[in-house]
Amino acid sequence: MHRSAHVVGSPLRLEVATGAMQLRACELVGEGRSFCHQHEKANFRVLAKDGYGNQLTRVGEKFLVLIRPEMKDRPWCEGNEGPADSSVRDDCDVSYAVEYTCETIGRHYVSVRHGSADGDELPGSPFVLRCLPGSAHLASCRFVAAHHGVRALMLERDLEALDDGKERLSLGTVGACGVKLKVQVRLRDKQGVATRMSAS
Repeated sequence: MHRSAHVVGSPLRLEVATGAMQLRACELVGEGRSFCHQHEKANFRVLAKDGYGNQLTRVGEKFLVLIRPEMKDRPWCEGNEGPADSSVRDDCDVSYAVEYTCETIGRHYVSVRHGSADGDELPGSPFVLRCLPGSAHLASCRFVAAHHGVRALMLERDLEALDDGKERLSLGTVGACGVKLKVQVRLRDKQGVATRMSAS
């Protein structure tokens, strides 16, 4: 401007590009960054940012993610065996999707490096990851016991079930009263692995 008047062509458009990627500014987002379920695919994303915290506008960065279980006799180290199966995908939206599956319950460590196995690690890496028992799979769960007050109920065939070729079970008949019915079920995941007992 000159004496409060715009010069010819003013105002001019100016685009500010993001700077070079800085590992210290990158971050991991998503539930899979801190916990997962045994035998189930989990995921999180790596957001690539410049030194000012701006998400990059260009793609093509390379990240390597290694997930290993904690060894009872020693902390995280490169020699730990049994890494979880993991992959990193460039979604071309300047974020990088990480998918993995843990086979063992317990604490794991997530190492995130830039470029290759010899590349620099993200600050705070390796991150702690908890692998929880698998989610209950209804078809794999098993009935354990049922009580109506002090009376134990037994499973029996339901003779009044619809005739569709499928066997149905019944706990029989109880009288209407204020006594609570308590049922226990052994919860199992999709692989049939018992995880825990359901609450009564």
